Amino acid sequence: RVASNSSADLAIQQLPMVAEAMSYAKPDLIHVYDSSVALAGLTLKQQLQVPLVATIQLSIQSISKYYKDFSDLMPLIAAEIHLLQQADAVIHVSPEYKQLYGFHNPNSKIIPNSIDLGTWKPTETFALPGRPDAIKVGYIGRYAEMKNVPAILDAEQPENVDLYFVGDRAGGNGNYFDLMQHSVEHHPNRYYLGKLLGQAKINWFHAMDAILVPSTHEPFGIVCLEALASGCKLLSSFASGMRYYLNDKVALNCGVTAESITKTMASLSQWAPDKAAVDNLLAIFNPQAVRQLTYEVYQEVLS
Repeated sequence: RVASNSSADLAIQQLPMVAEAMSYAKPDLIHVYDSSVALAGLTLKQQLQVPLVATIQLSIQSISKYYKDFSDLMPLIAAEIHLLQQADAVIHVSPEYKQLYGFHNPNSKIIPNSIDLGTWKPTETFALPGRPDAIKVGYIGRYAEMKNVPAILDAEQPENVDLYFVGDRAGGNGNYFDLMQHSVEHHPNRYYLGKLLGQAKINWFHAMDAILVPSTHEPFGIVCLEALASGCKLLSSFASGMRYYLNDKVALNCGVTAESITKTMASLSQWAPDKAAVDNLLAIFNPQAVRQLTYEVYQEVLS
């Protein structure tokens, strides 16, 4: 992603991407993800005269509601709308995004996220601080407005729960990250583990008993699939994109308030997901199916 204060800044920051892409062999098509590279994709489409496919993983229009003053976002919003209108095909990751933004382009598709169960396996036990007999509940992700981290911090943590936070300051709101660190420093059963990637992240997921996703907005919510694939109990708000595939057989609805999160954490030991329902859900969101759907979009725009 790139930061900008004007459309000119946005264009200048993407020029190196265009120059690098032009140095390669001419592609059959261009596939760009989100507004931060929209201008690069649109320029390459024009210069190379090839089809352009756009995937909207996170809509700037959707997150603008979290800003009191979103004037700095206007170049990205304009780029996103232009991308939606000019692409030969647009891929949305949930029905919600297609409902909101499909009118920009009649050739809009829904292709969700996926998880590869063949590779989502632990290689070793993740060493955790905390009490060995406590219920281990984790949050992983950005510390952004849509993630609703303050509600987690304000929740009354049950005595038998240890709470773990993963992620860093990047890509979010530094104030929320600071609030989390302050909470960890002043709460005996809360722990910050830093940023985890790759196999370490997978090992951590498998060390958790439950994962919290109380977001007020999620285009899809890939963390939900990661939690279910790790055998964790999932506490989700069921908000936006998540509501299209989650139900009370596979997850607990924790809502978006500190009070509802408190209540849901207190009920963890009395609830278990329906394993068959979880297995069926994960089977739907497999990478082979997503690759096939994406390939069909490519074939369509090339025909």
